[in-house]
Amino acid sequence: MPRIDFLSRHPEHTDQVADWIFDSWGDGTPEGRNRARQRVRERLAEDAVPLTLVALDADVPVGTVSLFVSDLDGFDELTPWLAALYVTPTARTSGVGTLLVDRIVELAGELGYERVFLQAQQAAEYYATRGWERIDEAVTDRGLTTVMARSTRDLPVLLYRADGGFSIGLGHVAHAAKLADVLLAANVATVRLIGRFDSPSREWLATTALGLPLDVEAGSSEIDAVLAAVERLGAAAVAINFPRELLETADPLFEALRAAGVPQLHFDNPMRGVEKCDLAINALPHPDWGVDAAALARVHEGLDYFLLSKDMEERSRCIRERSGQVNRILVAMGGSDPAQLTQRVLDALSLAGYSGVANVVVGAANPGLRSLESLASNLPFEVTVHGHVPSLTSLIAESDLGISALGLTTYEMAALGLPTIIIAPSQFNASVGNAYAERGAAVSLGYHDEWQPEELASRIAELLADSESLRAMSEIATQVVDGKGASRVVALVSQLLGTE
Repeated sequence: MPRIDFLSRHPEHTDQVADWIFDSWGDGTPEGRNRARQRVRERLAEDAVPLTLVALDADVPVGTVSLFVSDLDGFDELTPWLAALYVTPTARTSGVGTLLVDRIVELAGELGYERVFLQAQQAAEYYATRGWERIDEAVTDRGLTTVMARSTRDLPVLLYRADGGFSIGLGHVAHAAKLADVLLAANVATVRLIGRFDSPSREWLATTALGLPLDVEAGSSEIDAVLAAVERLGAAAVAINFPRELLETADPLFEALRAAGVPQLHFDNPMRGVEKCDLAINALPHPDWGVDAAALARVHEGLDYFLLSKDMEERSRCIRERSGQVNRILVAMGGSDPAQLTQRVLDALSLAGYSGVANVVVGAANPGLRSLESLASNLPFEVTVHGHVPSLTSLIAESDLGISALGLTTYEMAALGLPTIIIAPSQFNASVGNAYAERGAAVSLGYHDEWQPEELASRIAELLADSESLRAMSEIATQVVDGKGASRVVALVSQLLGTE
């Protein structure tokens, strides 16, 4: 088996290592080769970054990897970076690459770093299966690159049970992805998601390295599949985030996990099973929960625990002041929008005489996407339909008013101070929207079927003209969702997992 050592201890191989790196990623010029050799000579260190390792097979170099201070423009706050991993063609099936990667991560930990980062174009899946988590993407001169991170110590695994698809949306799946980001960033745990996913959600999950299909074999049950995943991953706990209909039949799963001694963390679903879980974190306001949180130490409720994506959390620290004048509206009625509320909202804006700009966000797999694009071209105001938006941060930040169907986007709008009108797709969502609106961060118009087109247009027109109320909503919204939910959730999960 090849051995891994510091290149500084084998300086005779410096030019060979530099040539490997240059031939793989260089510009092909003699000057470029000379620069590559000089940079490698500058990495002949053992106790500080940058440094380089070499893999040796009977003293013959067969691979290399380096640890850089930085390796991607725009991500200078992250350090250090695994870079310049190369294995000779004849050694690529012998595990040399894994040895190099594991040693450089171990070495980073010995130098006091908690995480190591890398960028990957074609090899993201390779790293994802070896404990690296996707944390961001960037466009470089080589194309789209995936930014990944790995802890320098073994982190506990949190198995997250949730489903995603057109009928129930991707809210629970998105929450798992955000939780994975914040727990990894805090060096607390890695998250793996197990569930049932339709094709569009599977495609989205392929970009996160989170998703495991809930494969239930003939003659077995969902409980068997979850327990098998716990054993296979060595999961320290199971998180559960179910829609209301699944909660009605989830007691056997809760009981099985309890009997197996597996700690349970429930998100946003305490009306069933709260007595069986070890920790419940309920960020979203649901008036039918019927749980006295003050009486149960393990239940933590409130939008104080709402998770934002990293870029949105950063933007929430520098929110622009809104005047209450509306020239740009963001319409986000859910990725699937089964009630087709987006079209009703656009029609209402037209009847209300709106003359500004409207950005419309729908899921890429929304069956009404093409009809919406056709409708948008015939409206008396400017409309842009976005069929797939990885992040809503910029659209929310630049808008003056949001119109939503209550999903997670409603609370993201609040975090960035966007006054919001809620039009609910169901009676249940209407009651939730009303409870949220009572806090003054939004206006709830209730269940959509309670409005005729002209009446809805009239009410929207009133709100468009009420700049004072819109300005007040903007100020209150940032107090309701203060952007600090991640730190509160991390503290609670750390306590549960014993990683405080």
